[in-house]
Amino acid sequence: FQLSGGGGIRVRVRLPGQTSPVALPNAWLTPYSQTGALAGGGALALPAADAPLRAHVTAGGAQLGGTLSGVSGTGFAKSGGGFQSLAGGGVNAFAGDVDVQGGILGFDADERLDNAARLTVQDGATFALAGAETVGALAGGGTLAIGGHVYAVPFNDDADSGLSADKTYTHLLDFPANGNPATVNGVAFLAAGMSGSAGGYAWSTVNPPGGAWNDPPNDSTRSGIDRLVWDFIYGSSDFTITLSGLTPGKAYESRLYFRNFADNTRFTTFTFTAGARQAGSLYYNPDTGARGSRSWVGCRYTADTDGTLAIRVVSHVDRDKCHLYGLSNEELASTSEPVLTVAPAAATDARFTGSVTGSGTLVKDGDGTQRFGGAIALPVPLAVQAGTAVLEQGADLPGGAAVAAGATLRVPLGGVTLGAISGEGVFELSGTADYAATDGPHFVKITGDADCGVSRDKRYTHLIDFGSSTALAVVNGVTFNKERAVSGPFCGQSWSNAPASSSHSGGNTGNIGVPPSQGIYNLINDFCYNGPYAPSVFALTGLTTGRWYEVRFYHRKWEDSKARDTTFTFDPDGTGPISDAISFNPDSPAGTFNDNYLAYRYVALNDRLDITVACPNPDRYHIYGLSNEEVPGALDGSATLSIADDCVFDGTVTGSGGLIKSGAGAFTVTGVGDATGALTVSGGACGVAEGGRITSGPVSVLAGATLFGHGQMGGPVSVAS
Repeated sequence: FQLSGGGGIRVRVRLPGQTSPVALPNAWLTPYSQTGALAGGGALALPAADAPLRAHVTAGGAQLGGTLSGVSGTGFAKSGGGFQSLAGGGVNAFAGDVDVQGGILGFDADERLDNAARLTVQDGATFALAGAETVGALAGGGTLAIGGHVYAVPFNDDADSGLSADKTYTHLLDFPANGNPATVNGVAFLAAGMSGSAGGYAWSTVNPPGGAWNDPPNDSTRSGIDRLVWDFIYGSSDFTITLSGLTPGKAYESRLYFRNFADNTRFTTFTFTAGARQAGSLYYNPDTGARGSRSWVGCRYTADTDGTLAIRVVSHVDRDKCHLYGLSNEELASTSEPVLTVAPAAATDARFTGSVTGSGTLVKDGDGTQRFGGAIALPVPLAVQAGTAVLEQGADLPGGAAVAAGATLRVPLGGVTLGAISGEGVFELSGTADYAATDGPHFVKITGDADCGVSRDKRYTHLIDFGSSTALAVVNGVTFNKERAVSGPFCGQSWSNAPASSSHSGGNTGNIGVPPSQGIYNLINDFCYNGPYAPSVFALTGLTTGRWYEVRFYHRKWEDSKARDTTFTFDPDGTGPISDAISFNPDSPAGTFNDNYLAYRYVALNDRLDITVACPNPDRYHIYGLSNEEVPGALDGSATLSIADDCVFDGTVTGSGGLIKSGAGAFTVTGVGDATGALTVSGGACGVAEGGRITSGPVSVLAGATLFGHGQMGGPVSVAS
């Protein structure tokens, strides 16, 4: 938070093991400075740890051309809906972490960050990389744009127009050629027709607009950006303007400037193609916002050997064709092909669930683990050079993956699509063995962390450790949140009416079968109790409608043969017809350990799961801990190889998860792996060569598909007639 003026804020917290809140310790507070947009050519240094800086850019954009430096332990954040560019030099000069919280943060120079820095891109934000960069971890759920990136941002006036005399431009075109070109922040535009040349660069147009507009008070009475976006040309529903003379291998950014002319339905698709490679497209209406408001459509790209950029403009409403006001094309500082290398250290396990777009390359290096859970839509494969790359459910890689010798590509829960796989590494299909066949409430015995089902591979909405012990439950790298509240939100998780009116620090440890060395021991030692019970309804909230989940309640025996009879009734549709109940006594049977979890798999039909906890006897239910996890759509843990062109994998396939081969291309494996999962060939061809083996599990070849090769293939093989 930020605090200014004469007021104050009082914050109190409750520490683990305490029953009363205390004043927030000053040691927990980190000084956090905030500025607006950063511009100019001077250096910016963050010399102290735990003293981060945030640039809040609400609209438009700015470029910091000087070096950003900082020590390890500090941080730089970008917030607001605008564009902040960092274009200065200084190899690995910033050793802190970077957090993109909103809008777009552009890195225009190469290797700005220390190789151990953590890059976080929050939901709704974009990190746009023009050159080469290496980071130690990648987190968040936003958009990572490597190379080509097309976007639109609003801006207000000259100050946030992004035009600067500190930049180098190849093209500065003010349409039409009427003798009144704009000058913005010292940047002089050229009064331009639809073709021409200047300064060694040229432009031309196919099917150019033929109309021109410059009503009074015309642009000669105006200045700055107001002059640039006052007059325009119009009249073509599909035209392409091409910029030429660009330097192959160099990074650029092109921008088209607009204003809301008349609140029209001026829906337009802008497609940018750098030589032979499409950089991206955007469906956009420049007549959005308040009448007269301004915006630009930008494209960041790298020129190929043709040295050209073609901008195709297609209007979708014939009466409201796109207006062309002005165009700029600026050089970016990077001299390298756009590549992001994520190189986590051996002990690091990072998760990025957002999308990756552009024309560049994404590389996984380092001995640690990096997880990806979104679409990676790059023209080249994900390059897994070292350590482990994990593809979580929902990951989609149409460009596929290349796995080097010694590296691992792991698919733990299925629900993943790959367009190809190559290399000499390991392709691990872990499967989803801990999901029971039944959807109804059921119990699973646990003996320790290994069989408790808690995993970093899963995505959780709720992880709650009830009770008053100060020992935090960390199970297989998953940290539960200690809580004693009947209702809350806490750490992004929300619930109401939990049977947690009283808390207990645990004990009776002779009735716990799990060894104290296990993380799950801390989860099932302490507990809360004393209701509210039925008719009050305990609810987990904040769920996504239509998504499958599994909730798990973790138990152990407290006392032998107590009449702790309990009935759980699960209602995923509230008062609707779906209701599943189970009755049990966690303190029974006597003389044996009863460490377990009660699991219930369901599809959320609204944003909550209602759970009625009924206890008819004086000895009431104890709540130790619970988790609520997202469940993959396919419980067999299958990954899909949707291959259009032939590919060969010289590595090994391991694990018990299934593999589906689809697409017209042929998939060949030459390595000898120990996979045991099912293989389904639904399209194209799939086979082995040079004595290779894909799986020892069952193989099904569907009609129209082919199984081939020389090697080992499966257990039972069925081929459709």
